[in-house]
Amino acid sequence: MEPTQALCHDHQRRAGAAAGLIKSLIETDFAHYDEAAMAHARAALADILGAYQRVKHEGIFDPAIRSGDERRAQTARRMKIACIAAGEDVRSYVRRWQAVHGHEHWSEYRLSTLTMLTRLRDHLDTERQALDALMAG
Repeated sequence: MEPTQALCHDHQRRAGAAAGLIKSLIETDFAHYDEAAMAHARAALADILGAYQRVKHEGIFDPAIRSGDERRAQTARRMKIACIAAGEDVRSYVRRWQAVHGHEHWSEYRLSTLTMLTRLRDHLDTERQALDALMAG
C-alpha cells in the first residue's frame, strides 16, 4: 500500500471514530447531553475531514487528473466533486449548529446530526473502495 493510501485509510479510521463519538453523544439521554463535548467533537471531525480532503486532493485526485489516463482522470474528477460536496455537507452542519445550543432545538438538532452522520459514513464507505480502486490503477 502506498503511503498516501495508508494516510487516507488512517484519516478514514479517525473520521469514523470521531463520527462514532458524535453519534454516542447525540444518542445520550437529553438530560445528560454534554454540549461542550459535542462542540469539541464537531470541531475535531471537521479538522480530521479537512486534513483528509487535502491529502486526497493533493496526493491522489490531482495527480490522477494530470496522469494522462483519461479513465483515471474522469474517475478522479467525479470523486473530487463528491468529496467537495460531502465536505460542504459537514461544514454546513457545523456552521448551522456551532452557535445554537442543542437543548434549544433538540429534535431538529438530533435529526440533523444523525442524518449528517449517515451521509458521511455512506460517503466514506463508498469513497474508500473507490480510492483503493483508483490507487490500484
